[in-house]
Amino acid sequence: MTSTSLIRATTRAALLGTTALVASASGAQAIDYIVNAEETSTFILGLGSADTLTINDAGEINSVSPGVAVIDLADSITITDTTGVGAEIDADAVGIEIEGATTDLTGGISIAAGAIVTATTTGAGTAGTGILVQTGADISGGIDNSGAITGYEVGIAVEDSASISGGLVNSGSIYGSAIAISLGDSPTASSTMGAITNNATGVIGVNSAGDSVANFGIGVGGSGSDITGLINNAGSIVGSNTAISSTAGGDISGGITNTNLIGQAATSGGSTTASVGISATNSGDI
Repeated sequence: MTSTSLIRATTRAALLGTTALVASASGAQAIDYIVNAEETSTFILGLGSADTLTINDAGEINSVSPGVAVIDLADSITITDTTGVGAEIDADAVGIEIEGATTDLTGGISIAAGAIVTATTTGAGTAGTGILVQTGADISGGIDNSGAITGYEVGIAVEDSASISGGLVNSGSIYGSAIAISLGDSPTASSTMGAITNNATGVIGVNSAGDSVANFGIGVGGSGSDITGLINNAGSIVGSNTAISSTAGGDISGGITNTNLIGQAATSGGSTTASVGISATNSGDI
């Protein structure tokens, strides 16, 4: 295993930006080893086939594939919290960005309990997004969240013909002030997502502190945009406006099953209730 000291000595680069971590098919590039809001560091990782990257509690890369100096993929991205202090990928505009038509994060993204992926402002003209998948990219390995995915405005965004074909399993919190999970960019999009499983401890639409509620919980919009898998809710999905919305030609073709709360969730002040639980408007379909 290549030591972190060697990685720091050989691959550190001042790639300053407003996105903490970028995975793309543009080829290997040097990386800065620290992820933090102070430096708003950018990590640019080209796609490989079997490389791995682990970020520790301090935001440092402390594990990569054997022999990798300039990392040419995090084939899987894992954020773990082993000391209880909260591992973070923290950036101004985008926490993790997966982009490019040939990009597929096959190992997926795994966020452990206590870990955080966040975008704290609307920097660089973006909406402030926790995880952004765009321009035809895919996460075929899916997203497994037991921590917190938080965006200034959007928690998870899939747009511009991108997809999360591996779906989403949530046991933590997903939040953005505008919308927790956004699929498609109306009026045309063709962005897709597999199944969404919200487990009993999962909350979509309220931040981890329980003191902020998204306007929308899950929203699909734009012709061709579709949640093709089942939305299976055993937790809470809420938005102050609408908990689950399909609009402007969007579709939730996989359907919805619910064994707990859609349109209501606990907060630090008690509970919150959406104006609308589930809606299909303006040629949206379920």
